[in-house]
Amino acid sequence: MARERKVLTSLQQLGKASVEELLPLAYDDVPQRIHRVAARSLTAHLDKLVADGAVREDGARYALVKSAAGWLTSRHEEVSPWRTRRL
Repeated sequence: MARERKVLTSLQQLGKASVEELLPLAYDDVPQRIHRVAARSLTAHLDKLVADGAVREDGARYALVKSAAGWLTSRHEEVSPWRTRRL
């Protein structure tokens, strides 16, 4: 989940931020002409992170709930049909 990590890192850098503020940081590897679509993907990532308890939503702004260092360095296992890897 490289994109999720970029979203968390962006929140760590910005503190409380809107989708519009997060987008250029979390999707810096995506051409700006595609940012409109990327904003929908970013919103989905943020919704998941809110559901996971890692991020909280306050109106249209998002912030980390857990210590950013703790969340970003914790080990999560991703299981796929092909392999298991530590993130």
